[in-house]
Amino acid sequence: MRKSLWLTGFGVAAVLASAGPAAAAPTIMDHDGTYVVGTDITPGDYVTYSATGSCVWARLTSYGDVLESGNGGSGTQRIRIAAGDGAFSSTGCGVWRTENANRTGSGTGSAGS
Repeated sequence: MRKSLWLTGFGVAAVLASAGPAAAAPTIMDHDGTYVVGTDITPGDYVTYSATGSCVWARLTSYGDVLESGNGGSGTQRIRIAAGDGAFSSTGCGVWRTENANRTGSGTGSAGS
């Protein structure tokens, strides 16, 4: 089953299609939006401690299909972004920071408070 994520009227696939190569991707996501893996962010384990009850996130393929998603959690949220992921999208989750940028296995998300 194919699932796609659309945020504020913009297709994630359009964001991914316009992404180009970058020297070194950051390990922090400091605002709501869609981050291209390998360009905007590095793969790894990310955590946010300031998620609100309206926190919504999704790991995406390079075509914008949803690999994994979560919503409604507040407080601490953790997600593993894999090297093969196309992008990560987040709204209302606060600042995401890497816990261990060297772990890039299959993605897993978890919510806690």
